Amino acid sequence: MIGLSVIIVNYNTSEITFQCIQSIIKFFPFTNYALDVVVIDNNSHYDDYKKLDEKIASLSGYQITLVRKKRNSGFAGGNMEGVEYATGNFLFLVNNDVIFINDAFTPAVDYLNNNGSTGVCGGTPLYEDGKKQEPFGHTQKMLYKLLGNGGYELLVPGAKRKKGNYTEPTEVDYVQGCFMCFKASVFKSIGGLDTNLFLYFEELDISERLRKKGLNTMYLPHIEYIHLGGKSTDIGFFRKKELAISNLYTVRKNYGYLQYFLLKNYLSIAYFFKSLVKPKYFSIWWLVVGGGCYMTHSLKHKQIVSDK
Repeated sequence: MIGLSVIIVNYNTSEITFQCIQSIIKFFPFTNYALDVVVIDNNSHYDDYKKLDEKIASLSGYQITLVRKKRNSGFAGGNMEGVEYATGNFLFLVNNDVIFINDAFTPAVDYLNNNGSTGVCGGTPLYEDGKKQEPFGHTQKMLYKLLGNGGYELLVPGAKRKKGNYTEPTEVDYVQGCFMCFKASVFKSIGGLDTNLFLYFEELDISERLRKKGLNTMYLPHIEYIHLGGKSTDIGFFRKKELAISNLYTVRKNYGYLQYFLLKNYLSIAYFFKSLVKPKYFSIWWLVVGGGCYMTHSLKHKQIVSDK
């Protein structure tokens, strides 16, 4: 039987993570596939980890592996740790704040099996009230930054509209990272997620690397799920710094030095004027201008190792 592995990263949100697991079990097509769920606890407070451990233990009859890490390695690092425990032919990287409302697994697997040119696919995230969230994102090249989302979608030939109504599979730059499905063999062949990234732009980075291998990224609109959004990344202003760091890193890595240079100058100007209104942005401006906003400034390098 074909195996599907679902990887989830928990960080101080055991209740939400358990809801996600319950929704997976509720809608998973057990008659067609074998399931293993790998949950990586990314150095949560120990009490939160223990709560999750107890809840998972109450789910008898399912293959669920909970791994406790003593250091938070971020989204990419946590997922890559999970891959080492996964046994399935297909990998589903699922945010812990995703709640499934139907079988999202069968259509993703069917599509990848029938479309060898696809490297990763994703679906439609919904708010709790059923309204659609943006299901995909655009390239981070300077043209997109300068034109903005509306201008880019209006003026660039072939640019897909994030808020469009789609009924058929559509090729996009990257799908939202809260739900991504890969053939395990393809995912592993390109080295998986880039663990230099602590938060943000992991999905853009892996889609760009897949594209360079001739594999596209597909948005499958008929796959729907609830995405609660941001429940495990409540790190306040630090996330804005992390966004800038990850943005510059992925642009330089995937688009070259010229795009990086242009983006760095663009961000320098943007954060300078923001700092005139909100002085706290001065620290980000200084990172971009003075320090270069290198990965050494990332939250990844501010993590500690816990005792248990």
